[in-house]
Amino acid sequence: MMLKKRGFQEKAQVATEYMIVSAFVLMIILPAMYFFYTFGDTTQKQISNDQITKIGRDIVNNAESIYYLGYPSQMVIDEQMPANVEDFSIYRDWNGNLNEIRFKLSNGLEYNEVSFKSRVNILGYFDKPSHAQGAKSIRLAASYNKSGAPYVLIAVGGNCLISTNYDVNLDKSVDSLDYDQCKLCAGTSPLSDTCKFCDYNGNCEVEWQDLAMWKTLTTGSTHPTASISGPENAAINQPYSYTASAMDVDSNLASIKIYLKEPDGNIQQILPTCSFSQAQSSSCTVSWTPAYAGVYHVFPVAEDDAGLQCTGNPSGLNDGVVDCGFDDYMAVYASSPPP
Repeated sequence: MMLKKRGFQEKAQVATEYMIVSAFVLMIILPAMYFFYTFGDTTQKQISNDQITKIGRDIVNNAESIYYLGYPSQMVIDEQMPANVEDFSIYRDWNGNLNEIRFKLSNGLEYNEVSFKSRVNILGYFDKPSHAQGAKSIRLAASYNKSGAPYVLIAVGGNCLISTNYDVNLDKSVDSLDYDQCKLCAGTSPLSDTCKFCDYNGNCEVEWQDLAMWKTLTTGSTHPTASISGPENAAINQPYSYTASAMDVDSNLASIKIYLKEPDGNIQQILPTCSFSQAQSSSCTVSWTPAYAGVYHVFPVAEDDAGLQCTGNPSGLNDGVVDCGFDDYMAVYASSPPP
C-alpha cells in the first residue's frame, strides 16, 4: 500500500511541476507573441505609409518637371502600390491654384486620407485597378486645355501613349463633334489612329474616364463630388429620409438628385430634384418608402452648370460621368415588420 501511495504522490508532483513549467512557458511565450504581432503589424503599416509617401512625392515632383518642360513631354514612373489603398484621386481647382494627389487608406477599422500638394495644374481620373495592390506604371504627359492653360495629365494604365489631342477629328475646332467621335470609339479594340486621340489615360481603351477627361478639358470646369447618408435598415411601407451632400470646388454646383437601384435592378429617381445657383456645397434631403423587402442601393447624382456630373450609381458609369468618390452609395436592407 505504501508503494502505491508513494507512486501516486510522485505522479501528482510531476503533474504539478508540469503545470508550473507550462504556466511559466506561457508567461514568456504569450507576451512575446503579442510583441511580435504588434511589431509586425506596426512595421507593415509603416512600410505602406512609406510606399504611399514615395508614390505621392514621385508623382508631384515629376509632374512639376514635365510641366515646365512643356508639351509634348511625357514620362513613365514605376511604383509599387500597397494593399491598403481604398481610393486614389486628384482634387483640383485650377482657378484657385489648388492641386492635390489624395490617397484614402484603410487600417481595417477606420480610414485616413493622405494628400500631396502640387505646385502645377494636374488632371486624372482613376478606377479601382489603378490603386489595386501591385506594380504600377504611372504616365505623366504635359498638355494644355482649350483655353490654353498648361497642365499635366496623370494616368495609371497600359502601354499606349497618353493622348493630348482633344480636337479628335482634326477639324481645327474643339467641339461636340470630337466628343461624339470619342463616344463612337468607346469599347473598340484595337484602337484606330483617330480613336487613339480619345485615349486620355493611356490604357489602350476608350472608356468613361477618357470621356470625363474630354469634358473637363473642354469646359475648364471640375466635376462635383457627392456622398449619401441615411438608415441602412428599413421596414417596408415606412418612410425614411436620405441626404446627399455635394461639393464643387469651382462653386458652380447646379443640382443634386437621389436615385434608387431596386432589388429587381430597376433604377428610379426619388423626387424632388434640389437645384442651386452656382453653389460651392449644399445638400438635398428626400423621403423614401420601401415598397417591398430586399436590398436597395441609394446613391446621389450631382451636376454643375457646365454639365459635368458625378454619380454613385452602383450599376456602372459611362458617357463622361465620373465616380462621386469613396463610399458614395449605400446598401439599404428593407424587411417586413414583425407581426
